[in-house]
Amino acid sequence: MFSFHASVKYCEVVIGKRPEEVIVLNPEDGNAIGMVTQTDIVSAFSKGIAETRMAVDLMKEETNQILPDIPVITAAQMMIDKDIR
Repeated sequence: MFSFHASVKYCEVVIGKRPEEVIVLNPEDGNAIGMVTQTDIVSAFSKGIAETRMAVDLMKEETNQILPDIPVITAAQMMIDKDIR
């Protein structure tokens, strides 16, 4: 398990900016290792656990990734196929 210094409390500010998810990065190499959704954060606050949890505790390990040279139309089709908004 990774140790992250950013708490879920930080994400309260992020929600105000209206993103639907934040990507969790491996602090050692900067690669994406998961994501925390707005639903995950709201759930943590409603359960009263947001103050004590880390992003890694809530993250989903699946992230949809593509290479930077993938055509936009291909990325769009992948999003349709996976029902991603």
